[in-house]
Amino acid sequence: FPVDSPAAVEQRSLGLLDPGLPDPLPVHPAQIYQAAHDFLLAGLMLWYIRQPGAPRGGAIPLLFVLYGVGRFFLEGLRGDNPTTFTGLTLSQNLSLLLIFGFGGFFVRRLLLAKKALIGSEGILKESR
Repeated sequence: FPVDSPAAVEQRSLGLLDPGLPDPLPVHPAQIYQAAHDFLLAGLMLWYIRQPGAPRGGAIPLLFVLYGVGRFFLEGLRGDNPTTFTGLTLSQNLSLLLIFGFGGFFVRRLLLAKKALIGSEGILKESR
């Protein structure tokens, strides 16, 4: 990065660089990682909704769970957000809410779909 780039200026203001060092510290291209995660997630969701056994109403909760997982780890690569009292950033805390909240809803949808499938098999046996 150039000496006057935003990354270099911030690193100097945080005291991460010695005044005599011309080059800033390397940083992760978190935006590129996020874009790759989003494209991968879109492809995975398209594949999932086309599966014959996918429970109805399960795609959106699964999307939020997988987005939360990716966001949690990608947020760990960023160094520009302060941590909260939990030791995690605000985005990581919200990601955990997404993972556990919608994860429970997704599991519920799976169990309801399995129960409906078992019930429909019993109806088919009775009709024969």
